[in-house]
Amino acid sequence: MKTEIDELIIFQEKCWTYKIPDHAEFKHLINQIIMVEENKNLHNMSHEATDQCNVYAWRSDWETHTTYPVMSNLTNLFVEILNKIAKQQQLKPTGFPDGGVWQCNNCWINKYQEGDHAIPHKHDQHGMSSVYFVQAPPEGGKFILYNPRGTFHPSDDPYSSPYVEIKVEEGTVLFFNGYLIHEATPHKGTEERITIANNYKLGFPVRKEK
Repeated sequence: MKTEIDELIIFQEKCWTYKIPDHAEFKHLINQIIMVEENKNLHNMSHEATDQCNVYAWRSDWETHTTYPVMSNLTNLFVEILNKIAKQQQLKPTGFPDGGVWQCNNCWINKYQEGDHAIPHKHDQHGMSSVYFVQAPPEGGKFILYNPRGTFHPSDDPYSSPYVEIKVEEGTVLFFNGYLIHEATPHKGTEERITIANNYKLGFPVRKEK
């Protein structure tokens, strides 16, 4: 007896991208922030990070969005986009039929010079993460997401690929699940690569009094 083998796809990984409309202005202001941070010896305002993490490059502290209005504005925009995604994907926390709301946990700036990189890591303590590619020279490092399912038999099937290299486009923000392992390969060239990273958690809307 001939038996048919049927394919059943249970889980699919999704990422989302969004082109920032006012990117040129944001890029200018973010470079101004970096200039302020790098001249910390001239003032007492610096929030440059001093602890080592997965990023082997210059970065600001984890809560830069609480210091600079432009970073706060960007974070609010990202949260607004995530809330739209949550509505589209029907992400509804248990007990809240109207859905959840995304809240920013932290936000920081990364500046990669030649040889700088970020080792493979994940943010599984957060629900979602994002990277805004503020300045992305074509000869720069690569942004890579790893397959969370692992791979057993290499093939041309994208679901079995061990990793995916994201085609970075300057001015674009990428949203992805925080549990996905990702890295930035060593930066090449003389022009700096600048990104903004955010982590988010899914909160609960306030119940309306009846």
